[in-house]
Amino acid sequence: MPKLYGDIIKGKEFMSFEFTDKDFSKYFGKEDEFKSIVAKGLKPFDPKSEIKQNKKNENIVVVSEKNCICYSYNKANGPHPERYQSRDDYTDWFKSDMGIKVLGDIISLLKK
Repeated sequence: MPKLYGDIIKGKEFMSFEFTDKDFSKYFGKEDEFKSIVAKGLKPFDPKSEIKQNKKNENIVVVSEKNCICYSYNKANGPHPERYQSRDDYTDWFKSDMGIKVLGDIISLLKK
């Protein structure tokens, strides 16, 4: 089963939210709506765990008290194993367009 590769998320407490590329297309431009969905759907996450890949978790955003990084599923290719690779464009979308940079951003959103 795949693990996270690329940029390593730092922190002590981790939460994640799984989404598809179709979800990204659907909510691009509707960031406030998607931000609320993400905040309510976050689940505890262990970044060292192996992930059972399925059709609904093409992408995983992982948020800690220190950072937010989005990872996308990649099939095994040559010397590269099956993995969830950090993805800058989706990470930037979460941080810049949705304003989700750390877990504190989610907590303040849920209090509204």
